[in-house]
Amino acid sequence: MNVLVTGANGFVGRHVVASLLSAGHSVSGVVRREFDGFDPDCHVIDEDGSSFQELVVGKDAVVHTAGVAHRTYGSVEELRSAFHMGNVEQTRLLCDAVSRAGVEVLIHISSIAAAGRPGSFGNGVVLSEDVETGMYNDYGQSKRDAEAFVSQLADVGKVGINLRPALIYGPGARGNWPKLLSLARKPFPLPFGSVDNQRSYLGVENLTGLIQTILESELSVSLSGNYHVADDELVSLREIVGALRAKLGRSPGLMPFPPAFLAFCLKALGREGMAEGLFGDLILDTSKVKKTFAWKPIWTTLDGMARSL
Repeated sequence: MNVLVTGANGFVGRHVVASLLSAGHSVSGVVRREFDGFDPDCHVIDEDGSSFQELVVGKDAVVHTAGVAHRTYGSVEELRSAFHMGNVEQTRLLCDAVSRAGVEVLIHISSIAAAGRPGSFGNGVVLSEDVETGMYNDYGQSKRDAEAFVSQLADVGKVGINLRPALIYGPGARGNWPKLLSLARKPFPLPFGSVDNQRSYLGVENLTGLIQTILESELSVSLSGNYHVADDELVSLREIVGALRAKLGRSPGLMPFPPAFLAFCLKALGREGMAEGLFGDLILDTSKVKKTFAWKPIWTTLDGMARSL
């Protein structure tokens, strides 16, 4: 299969390219700027995405991993504009190009943020594709808007799939995963001994395995839509830090403190988002993607995280 991967020099994109190449697919990568060390043909796209039309010619599938996720600098309006241009407009242009070409399927790496802010659900609530919180930050709204263009590909006979992953971990990951690694590497005890929350995570190798499975499946327009993606297990902050420290040859070093007290302290410091990410629940229902594509994650969460060190 001839596959085009956008964002090919990003964390997810690099892993997708490597996975597809190892499976024998022909892969072309799209990046915004030239860089060294990339195996397949590498195309630099125009800032306005005008070259998408020529890049999709002759491609059977597109895996769209490009986007803006971890930008934190700038004013509220600047951030909102960056999310809109990087996530919504680029996806719109790509979908327009796909709709006019012979591409059969577009797989868009969206985010569970498209279902609502992490702080807007918890307490053991299971988040399926049918559950919408109605509370979206600018990033989540931009991914949600981008999903709409992908889903509309079904109207022109294309398969448009939005994958909504939980936090993705793995070598080279950005966002909250490096922060968890940093916590685990601290040389002193941590107050997480009583943090038994339940959170879904997704190993990047499990994600690339799913993408490969989808591309090698019998696809039809009816499969277009949103899919929540995560590892099989739910793990707590206590378990994560303990497993990572064990891999580092250390004892857990976790002291019991009430999670509510820890969350209160962080919120008092204006770190409500961090409190939710560390101590709150985020449980994804992944039954739809497993049933539809007969997919099962290769690695368990704690084993996969340990492999990331």
